[in-house]
Amino acid sequence: DPPFRPRGGHANQHGGQEKGHPKRHPVGRRPRLQGRREIPRLAVGVDPGYFTPTLQAVAAADWVPFRVPLFLPPMLVRMAAARPERRVGYFGHASRHKGTHLVPGIVRRLVADTGGKAAVTVHADFKFGQETWGDELARVSGEIAALADLPPVRVHSGALDERVFYAELARCGVVMIPYSGFYRKQVSGIFREALAMGRGVAVPEDSTMAAFARAEGFRPATFAEATEAAIAEACRAALDALPDLLPASMDAAAAWRERHSLAAFLSALMADGGGPLAERFGRPQMLE
Repeated sequence: DPPFRPRGGHANQHGGQEKGHPKRHPVGRRPRLQGRREIPRLAVGVDPGYFTPTLQAVAAADWVPFRVPLFLPPMLVRMAAARPERRVGYFGHASRHKGTHLVPGIVRRLVADTGGKAAVTVHADFKFGQETWGDELARVSGEIAALADLPPVRVHSGALDERVFYAELARCGVVMIPYSGFYRKQVSGIFREALAMGRGVAVPEDSTMAAFARAEGFRPATFAEATEAAIAEACRAALDALPDLLPASMDAAAAWRERHSLAAFLSALMADGGGPLAERFGRPQMLE
């Protein structure tokens, strides 16, 4: 029997592997299936298009890049239409690499620098990875909780209900993502959801997220160093630019959601859609 020849694949970028050695990259060599003959052609889902040139440089297969579908909850898309407040948000699991320990100082600086006119939402879930904090756990979690004493600050702890989370995210004009270390080379789920809603993001200048956002038509606020002062200033500048930034971000978000829709994916996949996969690989075959 002829060897099984899959016609598609999906490569997730993670852990900075887009800059790794070709032999260690997930698409850096021709895949094999149970010792059978090498796959001569491979279609790889790449998200976002920013990674395409790098992956082409390391891929050893004849491959065609295509965008993978993003399955966004309907409530996210509905809530995205609401006009956000002059509010900065921080969301997610608490971690030093995610800058949670910097949040209290950032928030206090931001409130002071704006005379209390900038509202802030903080969600930090310390349930996972508590052992990584050591003796700092009580101090950092206590400083986060104490932010609720500031009038323009709303604090959530623990896991958030999905509806509450998206409602809080929708209220924010800017979402800060003060990641450091290897996290700078990853694309955060919070980051994707903020972009999908058309919200501004404040991210490290040298991060994958900054390049991602620009490649997809967004205008991220960035900071060169992961310090409280630099991150607070990036958030304040993004809030000041919100009247001009928001319409462009909303347009970019709508276009981005469309490019990653299931309809766009199927158009690329099916022969009658005239997409790149159909042109190179033909109509998908059913395996029985």
